[in-house]
Amino acid sequence: YFHQNTGPQLVEILYIEDWNLVGLPLDVEDASYSTVFPGAIGETLFSFSDGCTLTEYLVPGVGYWLRLPEEGSAFVEGTFFGEISVAMSEGWNLMSGISGMSYTADIFDPDGILVENTFYGFNGSYFQTDYLVPGLGLWARANSDGTVYLSGTRQSTKVPGDMSVDILVGNELVFSNSKGYQSTLLLGGSVVDIDPLRYGLPPVPPAGAFDVRFSGDLKYSYNGGEIQIQNDHYPLTINCVGTRTIEEEAEWVLVNTESGNEFIICEGPIVIHSSVSELLLTKRAAIPSDFILHQNVPNPFNPTTILHYQLPINIFVTISIYNMLGKQIKVLVNDNNVSGSRSVQWDGTDSVGQPVSAGVYLYQMEAGEFVQTRKMALLK
Repeated sequence: YFHQNTGPQLVEILYIEDWNLVGLPLDVEDASYSTVFPGAIGETLFSFSDGCTLTEYLVPGVGYWLRLPEEGSAFVEGTFFGEISVAMSEGWNLMSGISGMSYTADIFDPDGILVENTFYGFNGSYFQTDYLVPGLGLWARANSDGTVYLSGTRQSTKVPGDMSVDILVGNELVFSNSKGYQSTLLLGGSVVDIDPLRYGLPPVPPAGAFDVRFSGDLKYSYNGGEIQIQNDHYPLTINCVGTRTIEEEAEWVLVNTESGNEFIICEGPIVIHSSVSELLLTKRAAIPSDFILHQNVPNPFNPTTILHYQLPINIFVTISIYNMLGKQIKVLVNDNNVSGSRSVQWDGTDSVGQPVSAGVYLYQMEAGEFVQTRKMALLK
């Protein structure tokens, strides 16, 4: 609804539990956050200008972080406003729209300061958006200081953009926490658009909110790199969407730098149960030149550990667990394996599923004429 209505209006603002991006949808007599959002947690309204600033009153056109104790809605009564000017600073800005739903593509930007495809809303994690919803805030990126203008009439012929069209044949890494919030990173492929500003992410949300990004505040990487994670709700599940686009004899490997665990992506969901703040994404040769049985990680361990091994050819592989007396405890692998980097997990149980006692154990890999044995320690 883009027409101006001079009578009193009522707008319902839906919000989620914890942090939200909000704005002022109507001209109101009392714009304090405690009146506009009666259930808000005290002293949690923050505006942004080179950092978050605690404030009390909402201003039309400005976006804010606000924390709510539970999911719900706020009803705001006031006067409709159908146009507004918003002062922008170079970099990221928190803004909000008019009293009616509008498109980001219809923002009048006379000086061309807005960076295309850098509008982000927040629903538990950041997502790209093409809309300005009354009562909600969003991030927008500007390449210089200036002013933009919002109204309920179409000011632009631009069509809302899609960042993915500028990245050819790439993969997506979709991170999901136990509350159902998702964050997506892009990797591999080739970038057609070379403007790095378009692939940046807004500032990290407040502590407690879910966020995943490459170092440098980026959502895209060609060669991998450090992935920074802010998450309070586990398990964390990682799914790969798309096809491999790196060299035929290479693979993406995700390394938990805190535990040492390694995961080959795009071979099924990866589930991380314990807290992690950093992962390292790298490319490596998919077909090793030698047989290798790596040291288990973690070591010592309780109750599970990962055994990584490498195979230069397709071959029958056996990996077994022994106690220090040489008695076989369990066979983990006894099958044909294809060449590449592989791993298997041991949960500290014997061949009938009973937990074994704490102590030092041996694990041995046999592949043709290759035989290698290593030690590991189980703690209780």
